Amino acid sequence: MSGGLFRRFRALHQDGERGAVLVTVIGTAAVLMIIVTTVLATAVSGTIKSNRDEDWNNAGAAAYAGLADYQSRISADNSYEQYGALGTSFSTGSTFSSTKGNKAFSTSTNGEWVGVPGSDNVAADGSRDGKYRQSFRYEVNNANYYGQGVVKVRVTGKAGTVTRSLVANLKGTGFINYLYFTDYESGDPAITGDSCTPLHWNETAPRGVTKCAAIQFAARDTLAGPVRSNDQFTICGATFQNDVQSTTADGVYSKPSGCSSAIFAKNSTTGLKQVQHVSSIGLPPTNTNLMQETRSDLKTSTVPQPGCLYTGPTTIKFTSAGKMTVYSPWTKAVQITGDPASGSTAAPACGTPGYSSSGNTLGSPGGQTLDVLPNNLAYVQNVPSTTGDPNRWGSTTPSNYSCKSADGSQSGNGVGYPAAGETTKTLSVSTPYGCQSGDVFVQGQFKGAMTVAAQNYVYVTGDLTYVNSGASANPNLLGLVGQKAVWVYNPVASSMCTDFTSTYWDRQGYSSWGYQCVPMNWVSGSRAAKDFEIDAAIASNNGTFTVQNYDQGRYAASNSPSAIRTYGQGTLTVLGSIAQKYRGPVATTGGTGFSKAYSYDKRLLTTAPPKFLQPVATTYGATTQVEVKPAFSADGTPAS
Repeated sequence: MSGGLFRRFRALHQDGERGAVLVTVIGTAAVLMIIVTTVLATAVSGTIKSNRDEDWNNAGAAAYAGLADYQSRISADNSYEQYGALGTSFSTGSTFSSTKGNKAFSTSTNGEWVGVPGSDNVAADGSRDGKYRQSFRYEVNNANYYGQGVVKVRVTGKAGTVTRSLVANLKGTGFINYLYFTDYESGDPAITGDSCTPLHWNETAPRGVTKCAAIQFAARDTLAGPVRSNDQFTICGATFQNDVQSTTADGVYSKPSGCSSAIFAKNSTTGLKQVQHVSSIGLPPTNTNLMQETRSDLKTSTVPQPGCLYTGPTTIKFTSAGKMTVYSPWTKAVQITGDPASGSTAAPACGTPGYSSSGNTLGSPGGQTLDVLPNNLAYVQNVPSTTGDPNRWGSTTPSNYSCKSADGSQSGNGVGYPAAGETTKTLSVSTPYGCQSGDVFVQGQFKGAMTVAAQNYVYVTGDLTYVNSGASANPNLLGLVGQKAVWVYNPVASSMCTDFTSTYWDRQGYSSWGYQCVPMNWVSGSRAAKDFEIDAAIASNNGTFTVQNYDQGRYAASNSPSAIRTYGQGTLTVLGSIAQKYRGPVATTGGTGFSKAYSYDKRLLTTAPPKFLQPVATTYGATTQVEVKPAFSADGTPAS
């Protein structure tokens, strides 16, 4: 190879090496660039994901803050369920009077995000710009409040561009949460006839005033459910299978001399204190606000579904077919308008007022058979005397009606009480069966959801039980509200009475027994002790739940102490709850009256009978709570 050719070949070879090196350098730089880009992209992606995770958590926290906001509002105002906004599918079936200025109420077309306090931006100098990092809005559905006491709320929380929603059912925590609730642990002087003044355990009787004696839980009493009182319990060996709460200090209750200690069955496994200290729950002074639920002129605001108003003594017999037969001779108007009442409207579901010789009206013998009111209330009022009231009678009386007992032998209420052969001499109340009193007499097999309330007394005149009460998903729920008392009807016979206050019996030491009569079921029929069952949530806001003639049942066939016999009854079973201002006795230690078998209906923790009595003040807790698909996007429009 010549020198010139060699030099040219060598130059070309060196140029190829330089080209290869350049390619290698460029390739290496590209790889490094990819690596750097990947690292940067991963870092940015991680930052975005971290920020989104933070927003996701904050949006959830904002939703819970919104739920707490609504809970505080409805707890402070028991009527707050009437406020809200329509416009979304969630609020279907609701009725609202206004939004009451609450900007958190949202619809599908408007509504504001309300900032979570403490989440607004703070500058270095401590100033705030008013822009919140977290906010919420909520929708309300009150369609089931009037039927079940439950308000449903859907709350949406927002943080950045992330939204989260949750749905909760809210129910007031009150006396219906307990198997047995009392304001005073003493009896009602209006029922017992005692000359005393009801006072709580920590209240001292003024000089010259006698404090009413406490009624004790006896050794044969078993309470299968939570128990609570605004007073101090007096316990003589009774068994409690659930929480026991009172306004006294933890573990404190009264045990009379000679009594066994209380048995707290739950304490051995859970470590709960024997008696837990709690604050008091207030009972309303009157239940006449329930009568408002029969007004037909408030449909667009507070009473979207009016109930039925009956006047004067009224009997209601339920049947297993979901029917009720109502006999109410004094009733003229079953739904009213105005306050005070000045007008009325017809309501076929409540019955046809008046007397008809062909029957099938509220005032006809045998009454009128109707469907059980669906998720509603029947209220029985005293015969009014106010001029202009549509149920006023003045000096007239209903057709084919007399204020007599069932057999016409004595004064009565004209709807069957007192019964034939029943004496009222043993009763401490002056007018147990008032001719114009707002008393209701109920019994039967109940199917449906309804509340029966009375301005005066509720009498349970026979077994009152749920259809399919033992079923796992029993839909039937009944409320009983008697302003002055809810009585277990226990009549005694005038034909079997002994006056133990006579001279002879005084010498034998039996004068404290007074006038004693035998329960009517011992006089006729099976001549055996009678069991009694009531399935219902029971309340007496200004009185008591008690057994009529609980202290009657001793009889002597001859003037000899050995001839004395005691005729007691069987077991009183209650499935539901009992709330009362005063303790009501159901038996005596001498063997008269009924033994208790009370069980709490756990459904009452999450629901309530329609339009049931509400406490003066309460807190609303979530009975169910679940996260759902977001209802709104961050810009406030409905989420797709």
